[in-house]
Amino acid sequence: MNIGIGLKQLSLSLPFSDMIPRCTVSWKSLRNLSLIECKLGQESTDNILSGCPVLESLTLYACRSLERLDLRKSLSLRRLEIYHSHPGRELDPSGPVEIVAPHIHFLKLTVYADKQFTLTDVSSLTEAHLYIRINILLDSTAHCFQTLALELLAKLHNVESLTLGATLLRILSLAELRGDPFPTLKVQTLIIRTEFFAQSVPGIARLLQNSPGLKKLTVYMMHGYNIMVPFRNLDQYWGLKYKVFAPSNDSYSMLGCNVATSKVLAWFMELVLRNAKTLENMVVWLRSRYFDDAQWFEEQLQIVGTLSHNNNVSILLKRKNF
Repeated sequence: MNIGIGLKQLSLSLPFSDMIPRCTVSWKSLRNLSLIECKLGQESTDNILSGCPVLESLTLYACRSLERLDLRKSLSLRRLEIYHSHPGRELDPSGPVEIVAPHIHFLKLTVYADKQFTLTDVSSLTEAHLYIRINILLDSTAHCFQTLALELLAKLHNVESLTLGATLLRILSLAELRGDPFPTLKVQTLIIRTEFFAQSVPGIARLLQNSPGLKKLTVYMMHGYNIMVPFRNLDQYWGLKYKVFAPSNDSYSMLGCNVATSKVLAWFMELVLRNAKTLENMVVWLRSRYFDDAQWFEEQLQIVGTLSHNNNVSILLKRKNF
């Protein structure tokens, strides 16, 4: 199956169709391959991968049927991105759910936590981006999500740069409240995308404590409806009250209603500095129209200057709308 001599990049989209090469794949020069909404069987996948001897980057977006992705023979592959489709959208599951990729250096996963997911071997990873999606988090399913999140995090313990999504942080907070053991991470650069939810705080604090070599933290702070909004049906999860992780009542208000007097951001940065002892640089991006109050932003800049001076940590505060 030849598609152009010297072809280096290829993107294929076959919605609702089986991808079955009718002959041996021979893409000798292909370096970047993206497969979109393809139905991949194990034999077809092996055929494609064996025919791409210099493949460096592979992206699977909402590809179905393939349960196990074995990349041990893809010696040149360094970058892997996998995006699961929404559960229920397809008649059969969006995969893969097990990855064996000992040679990759970069991994980006966007997975739904309604299924088991395993990283069997990602021993060469240096950079990872992990996003977990959930439709509704209920008491009866919370423990399964926490187990999945901690197992994935443990497999990424050697990465130098780690990016985590907001939902994952909230799941990790539940694991921290439950007393589950967290892996120790070797991460030097941590990027988190979070909201002004008190429920994210325990997980963030534990991540910082378990990252003894952390040098740089980047926070993309997004506005939530209310700092005290609980998980649906989990407001008294294991009998614990989330308000114990929030600042005192007189130092915050619902963002967007009283932004000018809110001290939530300063409280959050102080929490980071208490838990990240080796931190050298922190960048906080405020990404919402609710952070456009000029007076409030100037107040935060003054607080940042004081915190940076007192803790010998370079802190940058930036604004960016969606």
